Amino acid sequence: MQITVSRRAKVRLMLLAAVGAAAGFLNGLLGAGGGIILIYAFSALNPDKSEDGVRDNFAATIACVLPVTLLSSFLYAADGRMDFTAVTPLVLPAVLGGFAGAMLLGTINTVFLKKLFALLVIYSGINMILR
Repeated sequence: MQITVSRRAKVRLMLLAAVGAAAGFLNGLLGAGGGIILIYAFSALNPDKSEDGVRDNFAATIACVLPVTLLSSFLYAADGRMDFTAVTPLVLPAVLGGFAGAMLLGTINTVFLKKLFALLVIYSGINMILR
């Protein structure tokens, strides 16, 4: 059996692969940034602009960033580039915060989530430029 794929589907797949590669590259290089690219990509690709659609985009972003982050962390640690004394006290609170955020995702207004995300991106960018 042969499966035929339209030219448009092939181009879309290549574009998605490029976006995924860019997100992974930024996440590995900077330790951040991959999620920013992915949330915009999911928002552009997902025709469902309802509350549930927006929440799905945030959830899908986290699901994609997790394996990339784990791999980057492993490689950083294997190369001796991770300060475990700085990381250790942050891991448990970060995990608990991630759990709380995931549990609250379904209850928080998505307009607020978008604004919060945008403010954090802007603040982080300004902070990185000034330091």
